[in-house]
Amino acid sequence: MNKPGDMDKIHGYAIQKTVLFENGAGVALGENPNAPNPYVTWRFQQENGTRDYFWGHYHNTREAAEADFTDRAANYKQLYQVREVAPQKQSVRAKLMQTASTTEGRSKDLPSKNIHHGHDR
Repeated sequence: MNKPGDMDKIHGYAIQKTVLFENGAGVALGENPNAPNPYVTWRFQQENGTRDYFWGHYHNTREAAEADFTDRAANYKQLYQVREVAPQKQSVRAKLMQTASTTEGRSKDLPSKNIHHGHDR
């Protein structure tokens, strides 16, 4: 199971957690406190980095949604004999690029520093 860093929102429901299987299928749990049924579990299919959510089961309590999420994931795993895929970690370069884009324009406010790495030329 993984908790997405950038939460998807589907029909007003914020995806709280997901489990992804090696065949690209998965199960998600979403929450929308303003909805008549504030919790939902969906099946999804992931292809080329995008997810298609379907077959929603709507719930009134988090406990019921959590139980359904666990059951749906376990049932799918057993039925199709697939393994869970470990959440992909963001590469160091991607993290640096993300940090650079969020700090862009603020560098003029930072003091200039000369950084030495132990070798003078």
